[in-house]
Amino acid sequence: MALGLISQLWVQYHSSGSDITTLESPRIECPLWDKLQAEEESERRRAFHVNNFDRMISLTEEGKLWKFPINNDQGWTEEEDVSFGEHVFLDPLIEDFPKKGPVRHFMELVTAGLSKNPHMTVKEKHDHINWYRTYFIENQDLMREELGEEHGTIREPHQPV
Repeated sequence: MALGLISQLWVQYHSSGSDITTLESPRIECPLWDKLQAEEESERRRAFHVNNFDRMISLTEEGKLWKFPINNDQGWTEEEDVSFGEHVFLDPLIEDFPKKGPVRHFMELVTAGLSKNPHMTVKEKHDHINWYRTYFIENQDLMREELGEEHGTIREPHQPV
């Protein structure tokens, strides 16, 4: 008899000789084995594309195609809770810069450019502005010398006016 070739069945031959009954074996749960079988099955499915729909399905599962319906914010999970206003209205971040002069004008241009950039996260935009703030604070003595006290002084962030 070929025991072990038919999965999930035990064949029991009764002593009467002709009576064969089948009993289902108890299913043993093995999550690792199930996962490996599922991966193997998906590999086999991916290897042979019967038609273009199968190919597109596999590309979508691999993350190479957009999921339908199309959502322009697909893949931006870190920006889900960020409002549009935080991307666009960056002027409050430069309140500690001089109120007029070349440094203020430069920082207004920086915030205008950053507010129009859809490819950067809000954190990246804030980091960009903070880098300039740090740079101007480190070179504040030179700026005061060249631009004067009014145009070259940058307050520390979050200090009252």
